[in-house]
Amino acid sequence: MLAPVVPSNEPERLASLERSGLLKSGEDPRFTRIVSLAAKMFKVPTALISLVTEKEQRFKAKEGMSGNATPRSTSFCGHVVARAAPMVVEDATQDARFFDNPLVTGPPDIRFYAGHPIYFEGQILGTLCLISPQTRRFSEEDAETLASLASWVENEVRLNAITQERNQLSGELEVAHRQAMTDHLTGAWTRRILPTQVASDVSRRTAVHQASTAVAVDLDCFKGINDELGHDVGDAVLVELVARLGHNLRSNDLVIRLGGDEFLLYLGSCPLEEAEKLAARLLDAICLQPVVINDELSVPISISLGIGSSNQLELDALIALADDALYDSKRKGRRCYSSRQLYR
Repeated sequence: MLAPVVPSNEPERLASLERSGLLKSGEDPRFTRIVSLAAKMFKVPTALISLVTEKEQRFKAKEGMSGNATPRSTSFCGHVVARAAPMVVEDATQDARFFDNPLVTGPPDIRFYAGHPIYFEGQILGTLCLISPQTRRFSEEDAETLASLASWVENEVRLNAITQERNQLSGELEVAHRQAMTDHLTGAWTRRILPTQVASDVSRRTAVHQASTAVAVDLDCFKGINDELGHDVGDAVLVELVARLGHNLRSNDLVIRLGGDEFLLYLGSCPLEEAEKLAARLLDAICLQPVVINDELSVPISISLGIGSSNQLELDALIALADDALYDSKRKGRRCYSSRQLYR
């Protein structure tokens, strides 16, 4: 039996596996659906999402397999990690690497195996694999289908990691001195949160080339509201603005008052396309209805937005990128959004 070799990038690979959060979370129906579909599509009794740890392969999701893990030394999936490429074994009894493997000579009596790498942060976490006690051919079309299913797994892995990170950030913010970092008028976060929680979150993403997204928000013609209607009305407008932002953002997005009528939305790793859809919703939610002050006074309001997204900028530069986009919106006539992105 030929045991899988350990790749040269093993420390980085294991670090990405840990950051994915998959080892800490339990059974997930999103992954279970994928392996069940894979088993049906390929008509095999067993399909697995296997995570290769230092000493074993753990089954994040399984169809037709008992147990939750097997040793890495006997795993087929360990060879996929070592190869950094898909692997197909049509008859394990005729393969010099596996003919005497205990998974071949005994249960589950593997004859056929096909595994495709699962990537996260550029590292291979494990595989989506198919197993059968019967030999079979595996066509190029089969390989393309398995690759598509593996891409689906990778999308779910990224979503899982984003959720984990946002939950962690939310917990950290709750532990922090919320009152000291909260704007007394609007209830938004103050800029005091920027050099601590937000800056560290951006730095953590930048270190692994993950994007961070921020949105600069400016209340159009706010000085005129204060001058014509008074600061009490202006304050009421700011309170309603933050309320509308909060009602239309996701639970872990941050509304930060930088000062006056200037705000920053921190969206974490929100993709640019999703951020643009969110900006369009915010424009409708905030601009289409006036702020009702009393029975006799309603104040029309509008905002301009600038979206900045990058996987290489630290927080100050990311905010500057969003500000540049905001200036584009103002040049276009306000009440719109513009985007700037910088990726490598």
